[in-house]
Amino acid sequence: QHAHNVASFLPMPKADISMPLRLVAYFMRGPPGCGKSTAARHILAQHLSAQGIKLTPQAAEAAFLPIYRAFIHSTDDYFTKFKETGDAEYQYDPAFLQENHARNRARTEAAMRLSLTPLIIDNTNTALWEMRDYIKLADKFHYEVRIIDPLSV
Repeated sequence: QHAHNVASFLPMPKADISMPLRLVAYFMRGPPGCGKSTAARHILAQHLSAQGIKLTPQAAEAAFLPIYRAFIHSTDDYFTKFKETGDAEYQYDPAFLQENHARNRARTEAAMRLSLTPLIIDNTNTALWEMRDYIKLADKFHYEVRIIDPLSV
């Protein structure tokens, strides 16, 4: 249980890219603010680089670029509102938490049906029940599951 741990993802995790098209689902695990999303972007950049696509995960706007949001699935995405300028504003509303979790799971299932890889579930995932439905999907669609937390890198 790392819910109150201040550990961060330094150094950044290294992805196994020996088989860049292997179906893999990463579960980023840790408290808010520990660097899960930044680490997720670095993992994705490593995988896509092995597929010939170069990304700059440390760019300030990287979190909101569509290519990242296609592979990195966070319930927080559903609380983020975008303006025509590309600026994003996070507007958390607990009344929509369960609904937005369901939306994120549905998005992940659709991506798995299409065999997108890697997929990165970027929620807190501090308890096993938070990951259960996603792990069931990964099993159903034959994804290898990798759990990444600040203390495992």
